[in-house]
Amino acid sequence: MKANKFWLVLGGTSDAKELAINLHSHGLHVIYSIAGLVRHPDMPCELRAGGFTAEGGLKAYVATKNVAGIINATHPYSETMTRTAAQVCAEEGLPYWRYLRPEWQATKDDRWQTFKTWTQILSALMDKRSIFFTSGQLDAEVLKYMAEVSTESTQKFLVRTAVPMEQRLPSSVTWIQGIGPFNEEDEIQRMCSYQVDALVCKNSGGLLVQSKLIAARKLNIPVYFLRRPVQPSIGLVMATTSQCVEAVIKEANHV
Repeated sequence: MKANKFWLVLGGTSDAKELAINLHSHGLHVIYSIAGLVRHPDMPCELRAGGFTAEGGLKAYVATKNVAGIINATHPYSETMTRTAAQVCAEEGLPYWRYLRPEWQATKDDRWQTFKTWTQILSALMDKRSIFFTSGQLDAEVLKYMAEVSTESTQKFLVRTAVPMEQRLPSSVTWIQGIGPFNEEDEIQRMCSYQVDALVCKNSGGLLVQSKLIAARKLNIPVYFLRRPVQPSIGLVMATTSQCVEAVIKEANHV
């Protein structure tokens, strides 16, 4: 096992936290890195919050901290950090692992559609009246659409995010703050209260926020997913934290 070497876990999800703790329990020197916008968890290993700009970027940070490998366990839709981490590992010759929890799977009672772009989703929503967005910070294209709707249509939007919106929201939008897990009955009540007739989200997988999909199923509300981004062609992609832990430990013991 590499002495005085660190294993960088890029996290921010419950699975990532579990992964970092597990690696630490096996004797690895782990750095758990998060954006730190929502909460700062108590960790048995080193915790860092915020981006890498102050350190000169991820590449400089990896060199300074003597990082032996990167485990990317960020959100499945975290494109920028994923692309950066993969590029740094390729340039520096470091092992790279990507943990991706499995996508949610539709049942026969679900009304799901998946789209490649926001443009396609917005086009499909034209006949909806009250749309519930749970897709995180809104894309600029979505905001522009909502602003135009404010003056040209009776369409309304309910937007829920874990942290306050970065942008100014148009009058057609009602914003609520929420951090999972969410209760199924509360989700049903919320959708009924706002007369939601469409749910827009990302297929993030996991159990923490799955209740909105169950609520939509019970209320026969259609769900519109933005497709997951394509992963860089480097390293190994793992579907379980145990697979990831096993692979990292094997690499650590091999060197």
